Amino acid sequence: MKFLDAEWFEEHKKLACAMFSEKNRNNVELVEVYENCYGQDKTIWTHYKLVDGIAAIVERGEGEDDIPEAQFRVFGDYQHYVQVCQGKLDPNKGIVTGKFTLEGNLMKAMGMLGTYAKVTAAKKVPGMEF
Repeated sequence: MKFLDAEWFEEHKKLACAMFSEKNRNNVELVEVYENCYGQDKTIWTHYKLVDGIAAIVERGEGEDDIPEAQFRVFGDYQHYVQVCQGKLDPNKGIVTGKFTLEGNLMKAMGMLGTYAKVTAAKKVPGMEF
């Protein structure tokens, strides 16, 4: 299975839902937009919405026409997201250096780093390739 493909996503969704299954005060909506996927002019996005800490939405889509609106949207090249998953690029550094573009309140986003770390951990599906 390849990172971001449909098979990977089904496993990722299970992991994400398990990680975000306990009720708390965390209410956030995030869309990650992966550009130039697999070295092609292909856009894939993932959409996460937590309501009271529970994963209410975990979905995947393709194309630029139907990218959901959200509290936070992050745009970046596929290879940069791969580096984040591999632990070679800190997502904060990626935003500061322009590798990622964040739409949304930067200060609030910094407060959500723990949540983002869990989303990133859920991306590490056993057996996936980049």
